[in-house]
Amino acid sequence: MRPRESCCGNLTRAYRPGSPAVDAFAVDMSAQAGVRRLAAQVAGTYPRLDVLVNNVGEFRAHRHVTADGLEHTFALNHLAPFLLTSLLLDRLTASAPARIVTVSSGAHARGRIDFDDLQGERDYSGQRAYSQSKLANVMFTYELARRLEGTGVTATVLHPGVVRTSFGAEDGPAARESAKDETSTMIQIVETHKYGKKLLYNVEASPMIPEFR
Repeated sequence: MRPRESCCGNLTRAYRPGSPAVDAFAVDMSAQAGVRRLAAQVAGTYPRLDVLVNNVGEFRAHRHVTADGLEHTFALNHLAPFLLTSLLLDRLTASAPARIVTVSSGAHARGRIDFDDLQGERDYSGQRAYSQSKLANVMFTYELARRLEGTGVTATVLHPGVVRTSFGAEDGPAARESAKDETSTMIQIVETHKYGKKLLYNVEASPMIPEFR
């Protein structure tokens, strides 16, 4: 089974058992052209959007650049959801009540936005790049929530816990050690994808979210 088909099957079982109504759009989220293509596909497929979940991320122990020449971690973890949200915001607002959920990380607490070396060209650290990108997620969501007040669209950011996946496998042991270190500041530990998905689903569907962001 191809990854795209497997992903569709997992989503169908997790969110609506037995339903075939899951559409998959395969794009490279690290490339801005890919994000724009995804936004166009989604807008062309769905006349209304109730929920947008930004759940994309990586940890790279070594510096890489994207097709756009941007540092890979910042491009994928922050710029991709920032751009996708911006491109779909009119559709979400027109669909109100709606919500935007962005998955960040407890690692944001160790983050600092280094405007003098945002792309990590002078001094790259995988942990600093990851924490910076996750702090950017949080700052973006807080400002977005402020701007969306009164529109019927809420913006929420969450830390999902440490989930047992292949996250960080691109650059091997350094990423896994970082995830292990993060347990000292995380809100909760999630051991399997099942419970990780359940937490995310609760944030997507909970009637409490319009009150608490």
